[in-house]
Amino acid sequence: QHPTQVFIILGNRDLFKLRFLAELAPGNDNLDDPWLCPWEKQPRLLSDFLASSNLEKSHLSKCKWMLECNMGCQGTFATRKDELAHLQGTAVDADVLHSYTDSVDPNSDDPWMLEFL
Repeated sequence: QHPTQVFIILGNRDLFKLRFLAELAPGNDNLDDPWLCPWEKQPRLLSDFLASSNLEKSHLSKCKWMLECNMGCQGTFATRKDELAHLQGTAVDADVLHSYTDSVDPNSDDPWMLEFL
């Protein structure tokens, strides 16, 4: 109805991806009090996720928590790891973390998500 007034439509998962660099970049050590989605009535705390998943506090674990508990992306970490292994021949968890942060880092070799947005 108003095509000249619409510039871009973004979904919540697209916008949430911008959190990766802000919250998981080297130097950001806010692992004790991470941002919680205000619309979640009972958000799953990072500490609870770590305990139930038997994970230690790290940027890697926080990435898994963000995907599973904040972004509605259950299973996406493993899927991305499989995809990277297919593309590169092998992949470890750290590769997945870096792929997410690099996708929104303007200084990375391939900030594809920023170009998409």
